[in-house]
Amino acid sequence: MSEEILKALMQLFALIIKQDGGVEESEKAYVRTFLSKQLSSEYVSQYYFLFEQHAGLGEESSSSPPDAEKLTPVLDSVKVLGICRRINKTLHQNQKIVVLVRLFELVNADRKFTHQRMAIINTVADVFKVPKEETSSIEKFITSTKPSEIDDPLVLILTSQEESQDTTLHQHDPQETGSIVFLHVPSVGLYFFQYTGEQELFLNGLSINNQRIYLFANGSTIKPPRGKPLYTVMWSATFCMKTLIREYP
Repeated sequence: MSEEILKALMQLFALIIKQDGGVEESEKAYVRTFLSKQLSSEYVSQYYFLFEQHAGLGEESSSSPPDAEKLTPVLDSVKVLGICRRINKTLHQNQKIVVLVRLFELVNADRKFTHQRMAIINTVADVFKVPKEETSSIEKFITSTKPSEIDDPLVLILTSQEESQDTTLHQHDPQETGSIVFLHVPSVGLYFFQYTGEQELFLNGLSINNQRIYLFANGSTIKPPRGKPLYTVMWSATFCMKTLIREYP
């Protein structure tokens, strides 16, 4: 992930989690884990310190005027607009989609979907000119507690359970539980996925963490260990028909 995206994310992460009661431990843990997946250990502390600065962590608390809670979101909204307009000039649209996905993932870490937090994310999506239907699909894909119940044309669910949604594909394997949930963002041609089961799976040879959001790049494979079948998802040009291809090594 580029330096520009990481710096923008640290600022936006900080501004979002400052809202409505402040930073939760699970959110700080998400930021640390996120950075450790992107950077070598020597750079994690550097970017986490940047996050702490923007979030005001470690600052001594002081008495606030009665209207402080009303003024802070307004000031932060101005900062968000400034950050988004600045990075609008440096990031490609697909990078902006990645930023938006990570913002939803951050809020989902503690499932604290307050009005102020979601308003900031929606502001980011608007400034980035992300189509509203794609923003809605991203939100449902990341925040749903029951992926099998998502009914969205941009979401594909691979499950071993019988479900009724048209967006669900059934793989009847009694040894497998949970779902692999895919999201397609057609405006930029990106794919993301998350896994909700307990079986050991690998993305391009690297172990997949349960319920973490992954970018599914061109040519990527999701495969169980020891030579079991791998799965590749193919989307039609109109995104109306979806086909699961099961390939055997």
